[in-house]
Amino acid sequence: MGSLIQDIRLAVRMLWKRPIFTLVAVLALALGVGANTAVFSLINGVLLRPLDFEKPQQLYMLWRSVPDEGIEADLVAPGNFLDWRDQSSAFRDMAAFNLRGLRMRVGEESQFVSGALVTPSFFQMLGVQPSKGAGFTLREPTDAPVYEAVLSHRVWQRNFGSDPNIVGTELLIDDRSHTVTGVLPQGFSFFADVDVWVPMFFTPEDRARRGDVFLWALGRLKDGITEEQAREDLNGIARRLGDQYPGTNLGVRVQIDSLHTFWVGDVQQTLPLLMGVVFLVLLVACANIATMMLSRALERRREMALRRSLGAGRGRLIRQTFVESIVLSLLGGVVGAGLGALLVDLLVKLEPSNIPRLDEVSVDPMVLLFTAGIAALAGVLFGVLPAIQGSRVRLTDALKEGGSQASSAGAAKYFRSGLVVLEVALAMILLMGAGLTIRSFQKLQQVDSGFDPEGVVVASSILSEDRYQVDAQVLGYIDSLLERLEAMPSVQSAGIVSTLPLDNAQIDTDLYIEGSQARNLPPLVGLDAVAGDYFRAMGTQVIAGRTFTDQDREGSLPVMIVNQALAETFWPGENAVGKLGQLTEFPGVQWQVVGVVENIKRFGLEADSRREVYLPYQQFPSERSFYVVGRSGSDGTASLSRDLRAAAQEIDRAQPLQGVTVMEELVSESLAPRRFNTWLIGISSVVALILALVGIYGILAYTVTQSQREIGVRMALGEQRVSVLRLFLRRGILLTALGLLIGIVGTLFLAELISRLLFEVGVADPVTLVVVSVIFLLVAALASYVPARRATKVDPMVALRYE
Repeated sequence: MGSLIQDIRLAVRMLWKRPIFTLVAVLALALGVGANTAVFSLINGVLLRPLDFEKPQQLYMLWRSVPDEGIEADLVAPGNFLDWRDQSSAFRDMAAFNLRGLRMRVGEESQFVSGALVTPSFFQMLGVQPSKGAGFTLREPTDAPVYEAVLSHRVWQRNFGSDPNIVGTELLIDDRSHTVTGVLPQGFSFFADVDVWVPMFFTPEDRARRGDVFLWALGRLKDGITEEQAREDLNGIARRLGDQYPGTNLGVRVQIDSLHTFWVGDVQQTLPLLMGVVFLVLLVACANIATMMLSRALERRREMALRRSLGAGRGRLIRQTFVESIVLSLLGGVVGAGLGALLVDLLVKLEPSNIPRLDEVSVDPMVLLFTAGIAALAGVLFGVLPAIQGSRVRLTDALKEGGSQASSAGAAKYFRSGLVVLEVALAMILLMGAGLTIRSFQKLQQVDSGFDPEGVVVASSILSEDRYQVDAQVLGYIDSLLERLEAMPSVQSAGIVSTLPLDNAQIDTDLYIEGSQARNLPPLVGLDAVAGDYFRAMGTQVIAGRTFTDQDREGSLPVMIVNQALAETFWPGENAVGKLGQLTEFPGVQWQVVGVVENIKRFGLEADSRREVYLPYQQFPSERSFYVVGRSGSDGTASLSRDLRAAAQEIDRAQPLQGVTVMEELVSESLAPRRFNTWLIGISSVVALILALVGIYGILAYTVTQSQREIGVRMALGEQRVSVLRLFLRRGILLTALGLLIGIVGTLFLAELISRLLFEVGVADPVTLVVVSVIFLLVAALASYVPARRATKVDPMVALRYE
């Protein structure tokens, strides 16, 4: 123990004597450790930490699946859900829920809040106990509705001032009195920010609905039941329902996913890949520090040889050098942990929309343990080779080499060069990854979305079922709203649509075309209802035919507009205008195509355009909830936003618009996952590039210092300065080129992993390869030029006299 303490003191003293070396090494290591700490914090909070429910591993999302129609995971119809729940032997309980906006009256004002309709046993099944009250009154779904409400902790504080007597009070929600029966614990969430939860009940009519899919379904397995057993159990029920109700359930199966898998979504694949990216940065930092320590070991050859001659064993010398590495790793780890904590705080404040459970991400003891482990691993990685190399000395050899002016030993020289090549190769992999993700992001931005978001303002509206009980009242409100908007100077055009592009939601239906060439394809299509000048407001081009007019109303010829994808599928090479088709919602009714519009991206810019049908709202008043879309005139979007709110207030003050925003923001949000990945990989690659260039500069600078006698002899014999310049530049460029070649091979080797982060760009993209290689070579040439230039300044007489 005493000798170890002595080694630590000596290591601290030696590092203190070389402040620049110590500072550069600690900063390089801190960058690698900090980046790994930040990304691991995300992985720990998002992927590794179990969901905050009772036995979360037993919770599964349940989906309707129709393999023959290409439907993998769809929402569930009420009748099917109730049969799954009542007949399943694998699940202890099931719950259904539906997310929607609610209108809540607080004081004299009505305001929209995010809401969820859930079956009464929802919270009991999750194992969540309200912090106040007892939650819903548990009743069978066939009972008469009981209007109750459970509030989120956030709404209880924000809207009711943390009133301790809130339980039992009456609250007006959607013009109906609800009794507050509970307040949820602080921090509770269920993958969406819900303000108010109200119970869902099913009437006998609901039990008969099997083709209308709109419920999310969740189940809890019984103890000892496996996922495969549960899947077989539900699919057995699904097959029986297919025989019993062939019109709606033939071919329907059940897909199940763990709640955790559903909750974290795509980040379950991308976060581990990003962890690999920042680990490469750490490897580059380790190689950089190892190069520096090898150079230091050569400078200390006399010291080590002398200690060896005085009786110190080789193991003692290795331990001394290794202790210096551990001290460096400790310092780098401490600084890196602080840097990682800052990066985590920055990520949480930025709130990237593609990362769920972000509020649970923090630098906790598990993260600190990981940081300590990664720092210790780094110390081993960059410490072992210099320690072994530094111990291979003999006093006679050290004295023969003439001290610091002698050429370095051949083996050490190759080790240092190899480490620099490794740095360049790893940095090249990261730079290629960054270049490819940037190219992917550019490609994604150039995707034709089917609409022009510039100058478009959108808002949502939910009409009260009590105030707007029949379709005629809903259509009257829409007509009045559009009439007012079209008269406003800030509005160039305006329309109504049932679901919004990029909102990841749309009604599904079956379209049957008699005699169609595509009759063997699944008939599933997306369905939207539109009113007003919707397509012009969105900037969507009409390819053939016309849009809807005021004459397309109830009692007139049933008409529809289809998108280009549908027209090309069902009527390839033909004019779709005038063709007829039947929809599941209207059995026996023939709808005539009056227009074809370009494809609108609905489920993200990366997703393929689906086949879609548009119906006039006056012939298909599908919902009391809809979106208002307006294209601004010369006054801009700010004026249009105010006018949208004002127009709705003029018609009915109790029905305000909510979520007024510009369409460009929604497009930007859809790009958030790609943007986050691009930024993280880009910053990591820049850090790796800087570290690699520091390595190139360092090895050449050290070589110049160690080769001053050789340079002096060359110049004394008449060699020109430009030749010396070329000599050292060639060494730097050669190391860089070799590293680039290995890096390119490494990129191709990792093609399968990297391709998961790309969009319409191949891993061997020639543009990216050429641009990245040229940039790397140019910057490496600049890093090599400085020490090479210094080599030409060596005075031959001074160098020879010094020797």
